[in-house]
Amino acid sequence: MGRLFWKFFLLISLAQLTAVSGVGHILWVHNRSQRDATPRVDYGAPAEFFVGSAATTLQNGGTNALHSLLQTRNQPTVYALDESNRELLGREVAAPIMQQAHRVVETNPASRAVRRLASDDGHSYLLFAPTMRFEGGRPPSGPFRIPMIPTIMTLIGSLVCAALLAQYLSKPIRNLRAAFDSVASGNLNLRVGPLMKKRNDELANLGRDFDRMAIRLQALLQSQRRLFHDVSHELRSPLARLQIATGLARQHPDTVQSSLERIERECKRVDELVGELLTLSKLEAGVIGAANEPVDLSRLVAEVVADARFESNGDQRSISFSDSEPVIVRGQPELLHRAIENVVRNALIHTPERTTVVIAIVNAAQRACISIDDSGPGVAEQEVTTIFQPFFRGAGAQGTQGHGLGLSIAKQVVEAHGGTIRASNRATGGLRVEIDLPNSTLENASASLPQNA
Repeated sequence: MGRLFWKFFLLISLAQLTAVSGVGHILWVHNRSQRDATPRVDYGAPAEFFVGSAATTLQNGGTNALHSLLQTRNQPTVYALDESNRELLGREVAAPIMQQAHRVVETNPASRAVRRLASDDGHSYLLFAPTMRFEGGRPPSGPFRIPMIPTIMTLIGSLVCAALLAQYLSKPIRNLRAAFDSVASGNLNLRVGPLMKKRNDELANLGRDFDRMAIRLQALLQSQRRLFHDVSHELRSPLARLQIATGLARQHPDTVQSSLERIERECKRVDELVGELLTLSKLEAGVIGAANEPVDLSRLVAEVVADARFESNGDQRSISFSDSEPVIVRGQPELLHRAIENVVRNALIHTPERTTVVIAIVNAAQRACISIDDSGPGVAEQEVTTIFQPFFRGAGAQGTQGHGLGLSIAKQVVEAHGGTIRASNRATGGLRVEIDLPNSTLENASASLPQNA
């Protein structure tokens, strides 16, 4: 249990001892008040009533009748003093209240709360009722003693409660600590959730959050290792060709020109690969944020289509796209242009000759969807969700251009703009890629759209 147990024990003990001391002090004040209270003559209406009843009984029934009345248990206290200050029932009367009663009857003979009446036995009786009041309204004085038995029981109860609470909390904390130590040592396979069993509290939620974090870290590390492996593989081929071209230029001076051209192409290929890797890394790290400026998606797609048609002029592949009304989204135009261009280029690479890549924009109430359809072989169903991973190449992609980073960059760009991208095989053959982006209110976005957009 350790320090956690002692902290719980001290806090629980302090709380309970405070409660015991407070209640003990209140009881002590009450008991002392009852003991030290000073009697006084009661002048209230009830006292006048009972004193009047005793006076009537004495006048009509005599001393014996008054004696019987004062002995009645349900009769409120009424004193009857003779001339010698002897009480009729023999009860002890405090000197201060006797003196006060005599002063009242002397200064105010007509008082109904204190009366002096003659009786048939030859004595006169002073009738009055007492009340209990604090002397000066102050609490009584005297030493306060700590109640020992409640204090001992409080400490024992605190010890048991602290032990149970420390055990209840320390066990999942130990499991979490072991899991963090495992992660720090590089082992991401340990899971805390099964160790929490049926717990349903904040610590159990923390354990489940840790498991999600560990799963995410494990996936990221595996992706990073795969990325490093793919990068090394992609760089090995152009570097090998560079070495061959350099060796040929040295061995055959007459082939220097062709070797330099080969070196230039391979350097350009490596430069493009490094540039795409840097872009992908920045997008995954969130360094490149989507700017919040209006973009006409229809015009942006038209520019991509125009560039693609120009580049594929002699490839016997065509693109079908009809300009639509302005569709406004918010984001960074350069990144969106690159993402759409990567998808369109990928479709042109995989669609056969004498076929058409069909591009369409559907503008819904809150979303704008761009669909790019090709007539290629498509991909295997188990690969539909993996084509957006870096360096992915399907079974029939050998010998195609590119490094397998275009769709991965497109996915990162679209998600950075709050959208989604997905792929599916068409029933008539080929692959369909859909880019779904949140559109803006047309009136507000058009008002802020630059004139030369």
